[in-house]
Amino acid sequence: MLKILRILGHRGRVTIPYAIRVISGFKYNDVVSFTLNDDNSILIKREKLCDDCHSIINRTDIENLISEMPEKEQKQLLIDLSYKWAAKQGGLRIE
Repeated sequence: MLKILRILGHRGRVTIPYAIRVISGFKYNDVVSFTLNDDNSILIKREKLCDDCHSIINRTDIENLISEMPEKEQKQLLIDLSYKWAAKQGGLRIE
């Protein structure tokens, strides 16, 4: 059993420790659920929202979702996607 202590920040935030993320397979943009058990322990679990997400989301759905986002978030999304695309093309190294 691995136990790592962290201090809860003033806004109620805590970072999942790197070792826990690696061992459990947590990755950037994973959906995480929190379940409060009867003994006040908390189960943190990576969730899978669908079995084949690519087949149920089409271009129109994505465009509608993006158009509903604030302009600042749209800009950041474009930047993030551009970096990821460039990294896949071998033109950018992200560390």
